[in-house]
Amino acid sequence: MSHTPTFRQAFDWEDPHTYFWELTPKPKAPWVTGVVLLSVMIILPLVMYGMVALVGLLSPTIGFWVGVAFAAFIAFGWVALMGYRIWGEGPGQFAATINTYSINIVLVGLLAYVMSHDHFWAREGFEGPVDERLAWGWFFAEGYLRVLTLDAFELLGWHLSDIYPVSTGARLWVFAFNTLLTTALIDGGWHLWRTGQEIQRYYGTVRGFYHFAHGFVSETEMTFRRRGRVQMDEAAPSWKMMDFLDTFEPEGEADYDETG
Repeated sequence: MSHTPTFRQAFDWEDPHTYFWELTPKPKAPWVTGVVLLSVMIILPLVMYGMVALVGLLSPTIGFWVGVAFAAFIAFGWVALMGYRIWGEGPGQFAATINTYSINIVLVGLLAYVMSHDHFWAREGFEGPVDERLAWGWFFAEGYLRVLTLDAFELLGWHLSDIYPVSTGARLWVFAFNTLLTTALIDGGWHLWRTGQEIQRYYGTVRGFYHFAHGFVSETEMTFRRRGRVQMDEAAPSWKMMDFLDTFEPEGEADYDETG
């Protein structure tokens, strides 16, 4: 913590002024982002599955309901965070991005455990070797590959598992599982790419910048600069956007013509 006094002198936590900040990530090869994303999407669900499965070794019934309770609790948290991320205001909104991605991945593992359990209420809606854990493992692996290949597996008629849904309820659970995987891939991929490849710019106070930067997964490899103070004009008039565009349309069209 030897750097603390230096930062205390350079930045005032209670400073009410707005500044222009730049966050610069350490350059990474694009394939690194892909490897990190896939690793997290595979390892974290397996860890959550294994933790609940350990409880199931003591009592299958208790293990199942523990998995259901955890999944319900985390699903509620995911919905709440998504709502705060979209409609909320304040410092926590920035950190909600990475939190929703992480919770999404955890929920995938819990949902896989619940769906493959003997006590699962939609179990009769599946056909195939539903009593075999390995068959369920291939079923979920196929779900991953279908998402990663944009459902090319289904178009080509390829299947890794002999388990498949036949009832409406079972199809809805499979749809929920695939939807979680898809949103995790898109949300996580975008977040990792954005924070690992692009310079992030932010306008706000020292306090606001702290919460903004805290939402990134690669803080340890990022540097930042406070480029300057922003002078806010509270008395600035409000203009109609269409009037502005119409006024400068000739100049804008001329720019397009010059650039081809």
